[in-house]
Amino acid sequence: MSDAAQTSSAAQVAKVQDEYTVVINRGREHGIKEGARFLLYGLGEEIIDPATKESLGQLEIVRGIGIATHVQDKLATVKTSKTRSPTPTIRTTKRSQKGGAAGVLASLYGGEETTVEERQGEPTPVPFDGVKDGDYARPL
Repeated sequence: MSDAAQTSSAAQVAKVQDEYTVVINRGREHGIKEGARFLLYGLGEEIIDPATKESLGQLEIVRGIGIATHVQDKLATVKTSKTRSPTPTIRTTKRSQKGGAAGVLASLYGGEETTVEERQGEPTPVPFDGVKDGDYARPL
């Protein structure tokens, strides 16, 4: 399928609501269902094969991956589905053993060391990367 045919049948971003949410110009009438996954992308420069000088097509600039969260007849709301894990908190504890030769060695060398990595909180959504009205949305 040619680039022109692919882009003419692909959904497009009709409105950027915010950096995490877009509205696409496809909905229930086009077979879109809630929970459908989409790759959002823009088109970059045309790439030419250096050997044959043939056009290889336009480079797709990935803006992100999203999920249809609300579907109407002719449009759907797509929210980013990529998340970032909470920043870990690293805690190190030292324990020394008491009594006898083990206690003397532990006090000399700092005792047994335990490192614990904790993650607190919920994952945070990652915004779409520069998505604009007119960009494309392809079902995954």
